[in-house]
Amino acid sequence: MAEPKRLTQAGIAKLGLSPEVEQALTKIQAELGDAYRDAFVQMVGALREQAAAIQRIQATLSILVDNLVPQMRGQAPSAFTIVADGEEPDLARALVVADPIAAGFTLTQQDLADALGLPASTVSPLVRAFGFQEKEDCAVLVRAGKRNDIVNYHSKAVQTFRMMLNDLTTRKKLNKADQSAFDRARRKLGMND
Repeated sequence: MAEPKRLTQAGIAKLGLSPEVEQALTKIQAELGDAYRDAFVQMVGALREQAAAIQRIQATLSILVDNLVPQMRGQAPSAFTIVADGEEPDLARALVVADPIAAGFTLTQQDLADALGLPASTVSPLVRAFGFQEKEDCAVLVRAGKRNDIVNYHSKAVQTFRMMLNDLTTRKKLNKADQSAFDRARRKLGMND
């Protein structure tokens, strides 16, 4: 079988070079073509390996999501979302979680309420009454506002909040309105006396 004529051979012939130089250029061109082809084949192989690895990762993540999500309800928010019906299952969506000092202070007051399983209207007065803003291991001031400060809470704040609800001596230190919120929170969480 005759070797297929390369398109650039006609261009080389028009240069008017000696036959030896034409032959050397044609050989170089053939080697380059072979090298590009080999590199392309290697690249396709690498892409196939990556695709297989991504499929394994997606299967693992699917198993993790299916098994972890029911247990995560009512706790600190996760850093991923579950795909809704009609969405592309392999489409990644980044969630922005505010953590200004990169020390785990990622919960807003609403997130704290959700993690506790309590309404925000009950958690808000108790957070102030329990002095969470002064507890360095529970809260950090993100930004001081004219009316309200923006505070982020650490996941430790959930356990600290529950410990304070368990301690009935804490109730005695609260004013009447905060005692009412304290009692509502205990009832909601099933902490009957």
